[in-house]
Amino acid sequence: MGRMSRPEPRTYLTSVRSDVARVAGLVEGLAEGDDPAVPACPGWGLRSLVAHLGGVHRMVTAATTGVSSRSVDHLPADGTHLGPWLREGAEAMLATLDVDPATSAWSFDPDGRTVGFWQRRQAVETLVHRVDAEQATSSPTPVAPEVAADGVAEVLDTLVRLRTAAGVVEAPSRAVEIVATDTGDRWCHGPGEPQARVSGRAGDLLLALWKRPLPEGALELDGDSALARAMLASSLTP
Repeated sequence: MGRMSRPEPRTYLTSVRSDVARVAGLVEGLAEGDDPAVPACPGWGLRSLVAHLGGVHRMVTAATTGVSSRSVDHLPADGTHLGPWLREGAEAMLATLDVDPATSAWSFDPDGRTVGFWQRRQAVETLVHRVDAEQATSSPTPVAPEVAADGVAEVLDTLVRLRTAAGVVEAPSRAVEIVATDTGDRWCHGPGEPQARVSGRAGDLLLALWKRPLPEGALELDGDSALARAMLASSLTP
């Protein structure tokens, strides 16, 4: 069970551009000296979040162009206007990602050293951090179901595999079914027949797997609810 196919590369790139514009607008709208806390990232304000996201985009550009990341200035200098800086880094990254997904590129996944890996990874990364920025400023907007569902798939088909191999998370002994009620996608995490089910909109499932705050009742748990909660609480994502 899982997604039948991934979104088109253009969908990933459009999603990144849209989410970057949203985050840049939020940081540009801050009053001088204002730096609202990011609920999901203790110790971070919105400005730190933007510096992190822009730094990641610059590292991806280095990874996809064969430049040593050590030679790239990933973080903004003091006094930098963060909105334009974020947009600039994102546009440079998008230019390098706007190629055939099969194009070779370094990545931290030995089985996914292609530009396609980064198209997907950055669409999800930027989406989750856009939600972080909106939670910091109490200004939520809808999460695109198609990209969110693919983000759930990425957790289960890529991050869980890498984190299990690294010994960060244990392979499950019993299965939990995950159901996206708005897209119809279904996944099974663990062996055998599912003993529990977690249902919700794709965006809420993605945010739950990435340990982001959700409104009460956003997800429905069926079957062995303790098993479902344990799955959601486990370190499936960094």
